Amino acid sequence: MSEPAGSVSEAAATAEPPVMTARFKGLRPQLFGLLLRGYVLLVPTLGIYRFWLITQKRRYYWSRTRLGDDALEYTGTATEILFGFLVAIAIFVPFYMFFFYIGTQTPTVALIGLVAALLALFLLSGFALFRSRRYRLTRTLWRGIRFHQTGSAWAYAFMRLGWYLLTALTLGLTFPFMAASLFRYRYNNTWYGDRQVSFDGSWKQLAGPFYGVWALLAVLVAASIAAFVDAFGGAIAGLTVSSLTVLVGLAAIPYISARERTRFTSRIRIGDAPVSLHIRARALIGMYLVYALVLLAVALVAATAVAYVVSGSFAISTDFGVDFGAILSAFEQSSWLTVAAFAAAYLLAIATLAMVAELFIGLTFWRMVVTRLKIANPESLDTVRARGERAPAIGEGLADALGSGGY
Repeated sequence: MSEPAGSVSEAAATAEPPVMTARFKGLRPQLFGLLLRGYVLLVPTLGIYRFWLITQKRRYYWSRTRLGDDALEYTGTATEILFGFLVAIAIFVPFYMFFFYIGTQTPTVALIGLVAALLALFLLSGFALFRSRRYRLTRTLWRGIRFHQTGSAWAYAFMRLGWYLLTALTLGLTFPFMAASLFRYRYNNTWYGDRQVSFDGSWKQLAGPFYGVWALLAVLVAASIAAFVDAFGGAIAGLTVSSLTVLVGLAAIPYISARERTRFTSRIRIGDAPVSLHIRARALIGMYLVYALVLLAVALVAATAVAYVVSGSFAISTDFGVDFGAILSAFEQSSWLTVAAFAAAYLLAIATLAMVAELFIGLTFWRMVVTRLKIANPESLDTVRARGERAPAIGEGLADALGSGGY
């Protein structure tokens, strides 16, 4: 027996609209192998291989990220980033000369010059961040169609500088306004083919969580100061309240970050396709705790190994024919070997920190965002047409030289 027409139309009306979900198929052991090979090759290439490592990491993340049935594609090359970096180094030469020059001036002139130079570098970092984002978008394809970015990098840089100065002067009170303004400029200038991304959110989405945390921290800071001046028990009480303030401040960072990413991202649209994202603060806190525990474990293993060697516990001939005692004596008699050992230990420590951060923060956060991302009305994206050109890598090089590069 066929169903009544009314029930069919009612079921169609109550059916949920189609939603596109995202998936990430990357595994930590795979990324570990890629990173290990890359960091080993950094030594004989004097660090130049890192441009190839950056490119390989991006291809790893992009190729294992699927929106619906289609994976992202990264088309950038290492030589592009290397060329952008070399251009950036040439741009920084006047800054290095200026820093050297102001160092020979009077303390007052040197201080003014230093502040001006730091502001100029911060302005340049904003320019680099916007241009590097443009580079990465124009090297990102989905369904064979390129993302791209419009807008002025200098306008963004001056806007960012002004907001940061105002936020500092207001002790952070204007942070929600700054976050919304910069987010709006970035995403209103983002395109997928011929479809513009739009953001209709405002500072109000972040006001409640942020000002609640700000007020709590203000009370705790005031209580700490009062305790230290013997108003509420002296130094012990002051240390207790100060420790609590630090813990609340550390927890506030992932809390506000989760609220900002969730509420702002959920107010953007790719043409007629609304985007939604839900990240919990406890997930971010758990991510940082796991990272800290892994880092602590690695540090304990390294410290134990060094202690054994230095104490002479390994200063005996082994079955493998290694005499650690002779090795230690050689280091004591040669300053070059000592310098080389310290340099190797420094490079190893830096590589270990970077690898642990990538494996337990970078990978975890990428998976968290991708798997919780949803796009409604995905059919509207079926008619997107290609648009946009490949942007030069100068911004990517500047961001890399300033240490502010990213995915």
